[in-house]
Amino acid sequence: MKRKTFFIPLILLGSTLCADTIHDWLDAAHKAPNQHLYDLPLSSAKLQSDAATAALYPKVSIIANIEHFNAPTSLRPVTPTETSRIGTSGGGYPFVQTMTSVGATVSMPLFVKTLLTNTEKARQNVTSQELKRRISIAERDATLIASNGRLGYLENLTIALEAKGRSLQSMRETLLIKTRNGRAAEIELTKIDEQINQTHLKLQETQNSILDAQKTISILTNKPITHSVSMHLSKEFDDQKYLAVSAKEQEIKVASLSTRAARESLYPALSMNGSYFHRSGDTYNNGDSISREYGSIALNLTIPLLDKERLSAIEFSRLEEQKAHATLAQTTLETHNTYSALSHQYATLKQSRALALQSITNYEAMLTTAKVAYQTERMIQEEYLRYEEALFNAKATLYAIDATLWQNIAQRAAISGKDFKEIIQ
Repeated sequence: MKRKTFFIPLILLGSTLCADTIHDWLDAAHKAPNQHLYDLPLSSAKLQSDAATAALYPKVSIIANIEHFNAPTSLRPVTPTETSRIGTSGGGYPFVQTMTSVGATVSMPLFVKTLLTNTEKARQNVTSQELKRRISIAERDATLIASNGRLGYLENLTIALEAKGRSLQSMRETLLIKTRNGRAAEIELTKIDEQINQTHLKLQETQNSILDAQKTISILTNKPITHSVSMHLSKEFDDQKYLAVSAKEQEIKVASLSTRAARESLYPALSMNGSYFHRSGDTYNNGDSISREYGSIALNLTIPLLDKERLSAIEFSRLEEQKAHATLAQTTLETHNTYSALSHQYATLKQSRALALQSITNYEAMLTTAKVAYQTERMIQEEYLRYEEALFNAKATLYAIDATLWQNIAQRAAISGKDFKEIIQ
C-alpha cells in the first residue's frame, strides 16, 4: 500500500473516504449541547447589565389593600377647620376601623453615583464574559484539532503496522519453503511467527486507541466519527497577543469599578418618591360610607454617616482588585513562557520532521537490501528483523511528530485567540 505523505505547512491527515471537513467538525462543535455551557455565563452577564441599567429608571407600583385596625384610624390627616365643620354639621369623621385603599407609588433615583458606576461595571463584566467565552471555545476547538491529529496518527500507525505485517508474511512464505526443503531451521520460522503475532497485538492496541480518539471527537462534535479528516495549515502565525492576558486585564477593569462603586456608596444620594391613594371605609361615629384621596411627593437626600458594613465592603473590593493585578502578572508570565516554549518546539518539530522523512527513505532502502541479504543467507535473521522494526519505528516517529505538530498549532492558536477556520483548512 502506498504510504501517506505529510508536509509542512500543508499537513494532510485522515481518509479521503470521510466526507466531512475540519470546518464541518468545528461547526458541529459550536452547535453541540455543551455549547450552552459557554453561552450561559455570557447571557447571565448581559442580564445583570440590563438589571444595573434598570436600577436608574423609575419604579411604579399599583397597590390595592384592605386593612382592619384595632382603633379608628384616619383616612388622611384632618385639618382643624375640617374637624370643626364636620362637628357642626353632625357628619361622620374620616376615621374608620376597616380601610380599603387603591393607589400607586413611584420612586426614582435622581443622583446615586454608585448606581452609575455599577452600570458601567456591569457593561465591562459583559466584555469580560465574552473574553472568557472565547477562551473556552478556543480551548475546546484546540482539543478538537489535537484529537483529529492524534486520530490521524493512529490511523497512519495502523497502515505502518499492516505494511510491516505484510512484509513479514511475505518473508515467512519464502522461509516456509526453505524450512520444508531443509535449508532453514524451524526456529527461524517460529521467530517470524512471533514477530507477526506481536504486530497483530500492536494493531489491536492501536485500534482500541482509535476508538478512544473517535469517542473524544464524537463528544465534542455530537456526531458519529469513523475517520479523521484532512487538515492543513493555511498560514503561519506567531502573535504576541494572548487571550488569557486580555481577559485578566478586563477583570482588573471590573475589579477597579467595583472598588469605586464601594467607595461611592458613602456619597450622598438624591432620590424622589411619591404616592397617591384613594381610601374608603365606614365612619366610626355614625357608620356613613366615606372616601378620601391622599397623595405626596418627596425629595430625599441620604448621607451615610457611619456604616461599618460599607467600610468593610470597600476594603474587600480593594483586596479583590489587588488580587486581580497579581493574577494578571502571573498569567502574563505563564502565558508568555508557554507560548515562547511552544514556538521553539514548533521550529524544532519541523526540523525533526524533515529528519524523520529522510530516516524512512533510508530504512526503506536498507530493508530492501536486508531482505535480499537474508534470503541469500548473507545476513542472520535477527539482523533482518531489526531493519523491519527500524522502518516501522521511523514511520511511527514521523506520525507522532505530525500529531505533536497539530497539538502545538492548536495550543498556540488557542492562546493567541485565533479563529481556527482562518488558519486551518
